[in-house]
Amino acid sequence: MKSVCGPIFILGFPRSGTTGLASGLSCLDGFASYSKEGHFIYLFTEAILRIRDNRVNPNCIVREESAKAALFSSIAKAVDEAFINSLDADSLKWIDKTPDIQQVNAIPALIELFPEAWFFYIYRDPREAVRSNVATWPDILNGKELEVANRWVKCQEAWRKMRSHIPEEKRLEIFQPDLRDRPENVVDEIRRFLSLGTRDSEALAAFWKQNRVVNRPNHGEAAKSYDKLVLSKKIIKKVDEISAQEIQNWPKILE
Repeated sequence: MKSVCGPIFILGFPRSGTTGLASGLSCLDGFASYSKEGHFIYLFTEAILRIRDNRVNPNCIVREESAKAALFSSIAKAVDEAFINSLDADSLKWIDKTPDIQQVNAIPALIELFPEAWFFYIYRDPREAVRSNVATWPDILNGKELEVANRWVKCQEAWRKMRSHIPEEKRLEIFQPDLRDRPENVVDEIRRFLSLGTRDSEALAAFWKQNRVVNRPNHGEAAKSYDKLVLSKKIIKKVDEISAQEIQNWPKILE
């Protein structure tokens, strides 16, 4: 029987359901409640991988395997403490929700620090991803719809490349519309994936049944105008062209 030793890393493109997934998984027994995003572990990726692969000065004190292990253990402990202090948690079990490509590309470093970690990748149709990003941050992204579409493609590509670093039994992909429209099916997937008990499974099901629209702007102008933004036919056509090849790798989007 598997056990969730933690941490849990939730990956995906921004506005793809990562908040809804993280909020629900916070219901798991022994895990700190999700309230803040990480956005810092990936800053150490290059250093961790250079040390791991001995791409350092020949006289570097952490070339020895024992020294590497001690260093990585210390870094992991510091990350643990950062999350525990930030979340006011009393457990070493925490959930890191950091969307976008940087964290996906950091997967080898994340595994080096936390070999016991579990990974979720949640995704949605590129049209909806683009619309949701622009609607949430119109001051920044209005007029940059095609840049967002290209970044969606790069994020999906990065996950397909990096997921091979994760043991198959430690990673799960979730299609965002399933979480929104068929949460009971997603709960069943997660129950099998994490070998959850009845209490955890029921807590997840109850949360997503009551919070089907959890990943929405809830303050500022975006909260008022989120549903009003509609992509033009011209933009939709361009987004479709940009994402056409990558979508072929995601059967649920094609359905």
